Amino acid sequence: MVIIGFAASAALFMGRQERRTSGTIRLETTAAAAADEARVLALGQLSSRAAGLLPGQSIVERVIGSSPGVTVVARLTRLGEAEFALAFVVAAQDSSGMSARRQSSVVLRRGVPHLDFPAALTITGTGTAPPGIADGGDRTPDGWPCPAEHVDVADVEHPLPQSRDSAELHRLRERATVRLAPGAWMHMPAPIVRGGECATEQPGNWGDLVRTGPCGSYFPIVHAEGDLSVTGGSGQGVLIVDGNLSIEGGFEFSGAIIVVGDLRFGAGGGQLRGGVRAARVVDAGMGTDSYPSIVRASCALRAALLGTAEIVPVRDRAWASER
Repeated sequence: MVIIGFAASAALFMGRQERRTSGTIRLETTAAAAADEARVLALGQLSSRAAGLLPGQSIVERVIGSSPGVTVVARLTRLGEAEFALAFVVAAQDSSGMSARRQSSVVLRRGVPHLDFPAALTITGTGTAPPGIADGGDRTPDGWPCPAEHVDVADVEHPLPQSRDSAELHRLRERATVRLAPGAWMHMPAPIVRGGECATEQPGNWGDLVRTGPCGSYFPIVHAEGDLSVTGGSGQGVLIVDGNLSIEGGFEFSGAIIVVGDLRFGAGGGQLRGGVRAARVVDAGMGTDSYPSIVRASCALRAALLGTAEIVPVRDRAWASER
């Protein structure tokens, strides 16, 4: 009887251990799958806020996935100008109280768009530009944290050699932050702040040129699917117009400006800093605007392209499962 009892106890013990081991393996598998899912979700959830981080700063947020009983905390840390680290702590627990934990990390880098801006103003078609409207002397916008180095370029390049960035432009159009229908008219675009946060969902918010408020690090991709008219206001980032762009009332924009059709300056004109491409430039303000209206600013151009860049894992050894 003693031997039979001992054998029964041993069998019960082994059964419990097997169930416990099986449950642990199941939870560890769940945690690993949740970490893979969280990597994708966190990239979409945190990447838009990455531009506002200084080197060494972090954003910490919970990531809501599809697995019940799993909590995920993600930390995005800026390592340098274009490098980031994304770390996860995943905890899984079942109804019996068993738990598993996994830590993972991924190294990220900004995929900066490579766009051709060989001059302050680049004419892409057979059109022309009024004399003196562009200045290739590299200048830093007031208040922008730019390096002291400057690289002057030609005032006007005409025509642009065959551009190789059509795929980059297509991707930027797909990722547009602000989408405008053909024939749109924007009146006084300006930074919009609500509850102390930059209201990036507002189509009239094109960032903050002064760069002192919450929208200072917001560089939207503005895509007009046809003609666009802008009166007054300001913005920063990447502006792509698939038709003609008409600006007046002192509108200011810093970054990359690409106009498939004509760029027209109306009454009150405007100031564009960074890099500009257009098929033709027309001064419809009858020479009343102060020249130059297009000024090279390599710092603004680079900041805009960095600010609109996608954050993607590095190609080699990007992902590490720590435990």
